[in-house]
Amino acid sequence: MRKIYLVWLLVGMFVITSTLIASAEKVAIDYWIQHGSGMHASIADKLINEFNRTHPDIKVNLLRITETIAGDPSEKLIIAIAGGTPPDVADLAPDRLVEWVIKGATQPITEFVEKAGIDLERDFFEFAVEPLIYKGEVYELPLHSDARALYYNKKLFREAGLDPNKPPKTITELDEYAEKLTVKDSTGRYKVIGFIPWYGCVFLLNYGWRWGGEIYDPEANKVTINEEPYVRALTWMNSYAEKYGVTAMRSFSTAFGSGAMNPFIIDKLGMVADGNWSMGTYQKYAPNLDYDVAPFPPGSGGKVTTWASGWAIFIPKGSEHPEEAFEFMKWISGPDYQTTFCLEGGMFPSNKEVAADPRFREAFGGRQAVFMDLLPVASAYPPKDFAAPMLLWDEMIAARDYVLEGMKTPKQALDDVAEKVNAAIAPYPPG
Repeated sequence: MRKIYLVWLLVGMFVITSTLIASAEKVAIDYWIQHGSGMHASIADKLINEFNRTHPDIKVNLLRITETIAGDPSEKLIIAIAGGTPPDVADLAPDRLVEWVIKGATQPITEFVEKAGIDLERDFFEFAVEPLIYKGEVYELPLHSDARALYYNKKLFREAGLDPNKPPKTITELDEYAEKLTVKDSTGRYKVIGFIPWYGCVFLLNYGWRWGGEIYDPEANKVTINEEPYVRALTWMNSYAEKYGVTAMRSFSTAFGSGAMNPFIIDKLGMVADGNWSMGTYQKYAPNLDYDVAPFPPGSGGKVTTWASGWAIFIPKGSEHPEEAFEFMKWISGPDYQTTFCLEGGMFPSNKEVAADPRFREAFGGRQAVFMDLLPVASAYPPKDFAAPMLLWDEMIAARDYVLEGMKTPKQALDDVAEKVNAAIAPYPPG
């Protein structure tokens, strides 16, 4: 009996020791998801649990960071990095990347990418890859994507005498449709507005591309937003303010809300330029809404395109476990993550292989296909090696408002933007 006891004692000690060794070898990494990145909590938990189950040497701890008082969850992340307590891996919108690289807040992953045999140009859409590279170094891997198109209310089309199966194909047609869709009540207040160029996820950035413009000349290291295509685009935006009254249009759009009170849902807005994620909102709050989607028409001399963006994932400066963090990045940017998340979250993937799955095109009654067909001609922001994307973004918004309020002409406003931004990027030439 004593021998049997000793044998079992040794076996027990071996099991305990093996467990402790295995536990000690398991590396825990912290993953921060920013509010607004599109990854819903339930899907995130599901995916992280799957990674942890299939990767016994790594345990991912998930933290979802929310907005600060100023409304920007990225502030918490940059504070943690500056304070020397960063997560090992985190989500970051690509338009912030270059400024964070300049601040020393992130680290390149080029060596990891090459060692893993990842071919970014082969595996991902161009628009998703371009903003992730700065001066030849890769800093992020793409996650999911989004794009913008023109939504139109077919019920309102019929009421206005328009063919609900023929969306506008030119800017001239869009303007004509907007006028026919616009309805006032007996007091002169708007009951329905056909289109508001600055309402929805659409900006001067998008319109300039549709007028044939480019926002940046890398050879000269100059923004070109004050050249003719962008001036024409902003002039067109302002034509709505002049025709319909900017105050009246802004009062109209702010009188409604989001979700179930979205003006497009309640038949108060005939057309809206917005992202593919809005289809999920419409499905949730107005499943019987009679609408369709079409590419936004090009301006004179322009092209059919879209602004495609999304989110990416990076390793912050100071990460204690960069190798394990990249292993997780590689998995979450690959087919396992992208298929599950994008199908359940109503998004579509940056990964070309995953995007070929017909289920994505079939989503939302086939309307998702309109957005996906635009991906090969999509434009990216920021341009490669451009050093001040957030500054330019803020200045574009300000320029638009100056013009809409009648404080500056389009050319004057955009000249001011170019002067300010070019001064800021002068010390940071590309290449």
